[in-house]
Formats: sequence, structure tokens, C-alpha cells
Amino acid sequence: MIDNIAFGLEMKGVSKEDRYMVAERYLNLINSRSSGTVTRRNFRVECVSGLPVARALTLDPVLSLWTSRLGPLDAQTRNMLQKELLQIWEKTKKMIVFITPQRG
Repeated sequence: MIDNIAFGLEMKGVSKEDRYMVAERYLNLINSRSSGTVTRRNFRVECVSGLPVARALTLDPVLSLWTSRLGPLDAQTRNMLQKELLQIWEKTKKMIVFITPQRG
């Protein structure tokens, strides 16, 4: 799975060691609720939902457009995800535009 996260860096010609280091850093960022440090050797399945976020952040974008349907989620899960997204922004200071589709 670490190769999945580091794929964009591989396409840019970044060395395997460097791209794994960057990918692990973002894996730990999106999986900060788990105990211990996540590495390619102890990667847990519970991290899977954050893989697209980690993959996008490894490329160090100036702007990220994120879309999600938080509306159908129960209030507790929605609040937890919103807090996690805010924590990611606070740690990366990357400009994130969060687009939530409206039904109309």
C-alpha cells in the first residue's frame, strides 16, 4: 500500500527511499489517532480510508480540492471526520477547498 501512496512521486522520478519517507510521513499524519508510528512494515488496514488524502499530500500541492458527502453520515462520524480534516489542514497549512455537493 505504501507504493500506492508514493506512486505520484515515483512518476516524478523520486528515489524509492525518498518517496517512502514522504509517504510514511503523510500516512502518520492521516492516521494520528492510532497508537505508534505507521510504517510500510506495520501498516494497518484501518488506514485505508485516508489513502487518497495521503497520496494527494505527498505531491505537495499548492491547492487541494476535496469533495465528500458528509451529509449522509451520522452526526458523530461527521464531526469526527471534520475534526480530522481540520487537523490535517493545521499540520500541513496547505490550501484546501472542501466541496460538498448539495441536493437540489
